[in-house]
Amino acid sequence: MQRLLSSYCRASRAIDEEDDGSDEWHYMVDLAAILTETLSVDDVRQATESVLLTFAEGMFNVLANELAVRQNRSTSQLEAASEIERDPRWQHCLDILNGL
Repeated sequence: MQRLLSSYCRASRAIDEEDDGSDEWHYMVDLAAILTETLSVDDVRQATESVLLTFAEGMFNVLANELAVRQNRSTSQLEAASEIERDPRWQHCLDILNGL
């Protein structure tokens, strides 16, 4: 575990800390949240729930951002949710979560 944390810290120092709005940036933020939560709890169930929630939130955010780009305007979470629920990638995400 200590090696994983050290490796993560080294890798994170090489990343530009400026938020460029890219999917890669958001994935890194999600990864940091997952690792921080996972490494800070002793309960496997709590860590797993956190990882799954972060996965779902990350997928929702990527799809909502894509929707906003396609529409060339910002969208509310409610509006995005109604559009995203028909996206096959969101359905795949839900299938993964429901299959666990």
